[in-house]
Formats: sequence, structure tokens, C-alpha cells
Amino acid sequence: LGGFHIALNFLHTIGKDFEASGLKDVWVKAGLFSECTAAKVLDGKQWNRAFRAHKITLDALGRIFYPVCLEWTDSAQETRDNTISSLPTDIVAAFKDKNIARLQNAAESLADYVKSDLKANLVKYESSQSNQATFAYWMQYIAMVATVFNFIHAQKERDWDLHLLLYSQMLLLLFATYDCTNYERWGIGVSSRYEQT
Repeated sequence: LGGFHIALNFLHTIGKDFEASGLKDVWVKAGLFSECTAAKVLDGKQWNRAFRAHKITLDALGRIFYPVCLEWTDSAQETRDNTISSLPTDIVAAFKDKNIARLQNAAESLADYVKSDLKANLVKYESSQSNQATFAYWMQYIAMVATVFNFIHAQKERDWDLHLLLYSQMLLLLFATYDCTNYERWGIGVSSRYEQT
């Protein structure tokens, strides 16, 4: 079972799960694809176009969810570091002044925020919205697309542990689709054999 075909089959699984979501209509109305191509992307037949479509969709969902999450963070009076709000102006000023040290400090502050505060706030926001069906639906989409992107990354980087972890997660979702019997049957054997070594 090659990584390329596993990923293609998983893209097909994503397409099956989100067939009625309106994604195809959004891609067509946005001028991203024709109707026929959008249908093939959801069917897992167009590798490059599928990755492009899912990357753009993830970006659009991020542009919707992230500001709402920040607004929720402010309204819930969660701790938010004031230095983060001044980071964009610090970065611009550092570029103008050609101040490498200031730019490195800003990058480190941003990395620290993403690793700790942002992640914690996103988890809190997700748990607060878990009773919203639409939110949960699109978070499932984000999780599935992130899984396939990380799987491809693990393939390229030859990170076998990450590959096996994501493969086992993908197998659980492949069981939910209708025509992935070969991947289900052989995937479990392959996964268990490699976990033993």
C-alpha cells in the first residue's frame, strides 16, 4: 500500500463525508474549478487540484474561525498577551530599520504565543463551541484535511512514526466509507505488522 494511493483514497473519503456540504458549489462559484473538475476533486481523482482546493478551503475557514476565536477570547476575558497586538508594528518597524535583533525577538515572541497561548485558547474555544453542529462539522473537515496533509509530509520527510500514527487514524475513517474494503483489509495487517517491529 503506497502512500500516494492511501492519500488519494483518503481524499475520496473526505469527498464522501463532505459531498453534501456545498463545497463543490463554493469551488465552482468562486471560479476555482468547473463543475466537472470539482466533482472529480471530491471523488479523489485529481491529486494536485484536490490539494489546492483543500488548502484554499482551509485558508478560508481559518479566516472565518480565527477572528471569531479572538473575539471570543476577548469576551471570555481570557489572558491575551498585549505584546501580540503590537507584533505587526514591531515587525514592520524592524524591517524598515533593518534591525535583525528586533526582528528575531518579534519572531520568537510570535512562536512562543503560537506554542502556548494561541493553542490553549483555540482548544478552549473549540470546547465551548462543541454543541454547535455546524462548527463541529467544519472542525471535522479541518481535522481530516490536516491528517492527509500531515500524512503526505510524513511521507516526504520519511518520518515513519508519524506515518504510522496518521495511517492508523486514517484507517478508522476509511472504515466509515463504502468502497475502501481493500485498504481496510490490508491496512490493519500492515499497520499491526509495522507496530510490532
